[in-house]
Amino acid sequence: MKELFRRTAVLGCLILAFSFVQPLHADEKGEKIVQKASKKIESIKQMCADYVQTFYWQLADETNAVGGTVCVRNGVSFRIENRDQQIITDGKTLWTISHVNEQVIIDHAENSTSDNPFLYRYLRDMIKVYEAKLVSEDANQYYLQLTARSEDEFQREVQLWIDKKTDLLKKAVQVDINGNTVTYELTNVNLGVELDNSVFQANYPASYEVIDMR
Repeated sequence: MKELFRRTAVLGCLILAFSFVQPLHADEKGEKIVQKASKKIESIKQMCADYVQTFYWQLADETNAVGGTVCVRNGVSFRIENRDQQIITDGKTLWTISHVNEQVIIDHAENSTSDNPFLYRYLRDMIKVYEAKLVSEDANQYYLQLTARSEDEFQREVQLWIDKKTDLLKKAVQVDINGNTVTYELTNVNLGVELDNSVFQANYPASYEVIDMR
């Protein structure tokens, strides 16, 4: 589970074409926007989308991007796939399948959605530790900056892009204390998909090494 949040990607990109808003009401309006987007995420029963996750290491000035697909059901079960690995859970068991290492790690998944920071209460939990500010908006989207309330937070800042029409979180950029960033982007979001239980069960070659951490 330690790598779950770092590797997960739930979020997509819009073009940055913003007009500035009045700063007098930015904080209050920003928090209301994030709260509304949080309720939207929590209301989603089933979803599939394409994603791109980009890491930037400031010290080495290196960028690495990986893309794939993600499917989510009820904020608990999910399946994330890219060319190198799969991360799958039915809400009870978590499978991390590495095709590069031909290895499968099996562990317990968090059975409570309130403990899942990304798929269910990502924004709600974020509001508790970050102060939201609406920086700018255009006819299609909001751009917000969230700053950590405490200096103890490793992730010092989070930037969010939220679609005005759907209230969906489309892009997030996390900036850590060292200036490194992780960007999550979602495209081709499908909220009408039908997902059965087999989607959230792992299938892998019998030749793969299995490490059971339960």
